[in-house]
Amino acid sequence: MLSHIAQRAVRALPALAKTRIVRTWGALRVMTPDGYPLYQASLSHPGAFVACCHSGVTLAAAHAKRLAPWIAGDSSPSEIVPFTAERFDVQTANPA
Repeated sequence: MLSHIAQRAVRALPALAKTRIVRTWGALRVMTPDGYPLYQASLSHPGAFVACCHSGVTLAAAHAKRLAPWIAGDSSPSEIVPFTAERFDVQTANPA
């Protein structure tokens, strides 16, 4: 897949054909069980945040306009409440 991406890049910008690739890296995109993003500020490590989503491109505008200011120190945007990890908290029944 990385080779395919490089070939497409060269087609788009032919000058890249002469560049030397030293290292590449690929990873799986994160997908939560419900398919929606996960945004959370750490309670135990102030200043640390989690932002997991399957498509950063699709959500780029929201990330730039709402999440970036929050991570930079603004208050938490109300829109992220449904996207915190608490939605995965499940109460386990205590067997009798």
